[in-house]
Amino acid sequence: VFAQNDKKITKDETVYSLLDENGNVTKNIVSDWIKSDSSLGNIQDVSKLTNIKNIKGDEKPTISGDSVNWSISGDDLYYQGESTEKLPVNVSIKYELNGEEIAPNDLIGKSGNVKITIEYTNKEERFVNINGKNEKMYVPFVVMAGTMLDNTKMKNIEVTNGKVLDNGQKTVVVGLACP
Repeated sequence: VFAQNDKKITKDETVYSLLDENGNVTKNIVSDWIKSDSSLGNIQDVSKLTNIKNIKGDEKPTISGDSVNWSISGDDLYYQGESTEKLPVNVSIKYELNGEEIAPNDLIGKSGNVKITIEYTNKEERFVNINGKNEKMYVPFVVMAGTMLDNTKMKNIEVTNGKVLDNGQKTVVVGLACP
């Protein structure tokens, strides 16, 4: 929450990362929502994003370095851009076929019981003074992972710490973690 021109303004940011089969980031898309208790008007934001675009309205920003200036008539702004910054969470993905570890590319064309394990490691540590003692703490994050699977190639899909949604043709698997 910040104040600008006597307005209470909040900014919510969500990072969507596209990963390859090994958990390496191929693209980071950042979605920002700036909202106010009244019309935003001329607003200045700070961002290192590239390819910034307004995803709710027609207004375009004026960008100078990290300064992103908008002239918005409404009380909220949704914009999106791309980031090359490293994520604060590492992702590791392990594949097993019939209980034996296997490389993801070696799974192609095979059948059997497949288990995919996704592990997250929080890299954002901070030292905080608690009762006069410096303690290592991690910045809290919530990670949601999802994928869509073809039911003609897979069946009996289960997930731990998540949800399976099946429409008969495709199955969506969503998992949730707090690394």
